[in-house]
Amino acid sequence: MTDGPPILWCSQEGHALARKILSNKPYVPHDYQIDGVVHTLDHEHLVAVTPTGSGKSGYHAMPMQILLAIANDPCIISPYSYHVPKHPKALLIYPTNALEEQQAENLNKLGVPAIAINSNILHTERTAGRDPWKCAHSDEVAALCLSPEQLTTKEFERLLNDEGFVKNICLWGIDEIHFIESWGTQDVIEDAAAEDPPTPARFAEWRSVWRKCTQLEKAFWDMAMNLS
Repeated sequence: MTDGPPILWCSQEGHALARKILSNKPYVPHDYQIDGVVHTLDHEHLVAVTPTGSGKSGYHAMPMQILLAIANDPCIISPYSYHVPKHPKALLIYPTNALEEQQAENLNKLGVPAIAINSNILHTERTAGRDPWKCAHSDEVAALCLSPEQLTTKEFERLLNDEGFVKNICLWGIDEIHFIESWGTQDVIEDAAAEDPPTPARFAEWRSVWRKCTQLEKAFWDMAMNLS
């Protein structure tokens, strides 16, 4: 972090800086992608409603590319400043295993080290004597792609109890957010706590997470109705 004034990414200078940092990537971002990315970097919630094939995955990849670039060289945003942890991380949720694995592969191709964890991958990796959850704690992983059922596991709870991991989370993303209703909310929280109740603080944190998810889902449907 440099000693200059904080960068406001939604400003004209912020837009230009985001484009500059992404200029060496193998694609040219659309204006509407940059508009969304800078809001994310300004710590605002973003709901992206765009056509299929329009680059929605960029809303996960591009902020992380920018954050990783700044973490590697804070001087690239001089004369401005912006706090980025040494090992920025994204926590990304996908509704299907195929989509999750595809996006993890795409993120790796774009220079964002990512792993996917779902029931199929866990079975394959554990059969081979490897533990994907151990990799998730590693500083080498910048994006953790999860299937919804992994959110109720003890391994994920341990991840949330890892202060070193949590303090590095810079981006929380949910793909195909309109599927959240089918995941369930209150039932998921209660089922997760049924066998081995977490601490009151952890239970409250889960309620907060799902509340944010459902707020985002409501925002999605409100926007969809306004566009119809």
